Amino acid sequence: MSLSSEQDERPAPFQAIRIYKLLIRFVLGHLIILPLIFGLGVVWLWLSDSLWSDAYLDLLFEAYAHLSYSWLVWICWRALKRNGLPLRAFLGPMPDMSLFLFAGITLMLVISSFGLALPTSLLQLSQGEEVSHGLPTLWTDGDRLAIVYNVLTVISGVFWAPLAEELCFRGIFLHRLTVKWNLREAIILSSLIFGLLHGLNIGAVVFGLVMSLIYLETASLRLTICLHSLHNALVYLMAWMSLTNVLPLMNPNVILQFEVICLAIGGTALWYWFYVRDQAWNLYPPFLTPIIQTTD
Repeated sequence: MSLSSEQDERPAPFQAIRIYKLLIRFVLGHLIILPLIFGLGVVWLWLSDSLWSDAYLDLLFEAYAHLSYSWLVWICWRALKRNGLPLRAFLGPMPDMSLFLFAGITLMLVISSFGLALPTSLLQLSQGEEVSHGLPTLWTDGDRLAIVYNVLTVISGVFWAPLAEELCFRGIFLHRLTVKWNLREAIILSSLIFGLLHGLNIGAVVFGLVMSLIYLETASLRLTICLHSLHNALVYLMAWMSLTNVLPLMNPNVILQFEVICLAIGGTALWYWFYVRDQAWNLYPPFLTPIIQTTD
């Protein structure tokens, strides 16, 4: 579905914003952030007269993730500001939604993410590899370093990742790719890139598709950020429950059974989003209209 002649009067910002320029700035920032973080880490170890260990390496990578996400948020904000789009207006209003519906959508996202990990688990089994539970890694040592690492990991996953990824993928990428090609290709391509950056994860691709449809129906990045954040918080909660044996997901048989159940439930929910609510594919991102109404 291509943009019609009436919709060819597009707002200037998404003709001017170029994805490749954002990517170049992002890579250049990484070339500064990476050596800076690890340089500071080496100096800190030298001053504290400590020995290098994998624990320190993990901690440095977590600090690196925080700076990377904040850098992505900053370059997206600058791109919007340079082209006349206030960030507050771009995020959109928070829709009037019941707590029950909000919780239901979040649960659907969590269930779908775990269910769609089933093909990966079966592939691991067929190659004689150990089935992974796919949950983020938390430390259980209980010392001060472990506490710092866990806090940084949760903040990164629950705050920085949803903010940066929704602003980038469901915000700028979705608008820009719709202008360049059309809406269907924009949804699919932005979701594929999102999945690629999450380790070629099928669940992440479908997560991106569903979040794109939710954004198109609500015109609210605030909502998708909140849903993404709550989804990640529940995943971290499950990781903690797994480590403390409250939720015994470490057993490969339990993992597979859990993923089969999630795939059945999540598949039904996804069928609802993609077919019953098919009109979402016919909507346009809110800033691809001739007049931009800001909430500033």
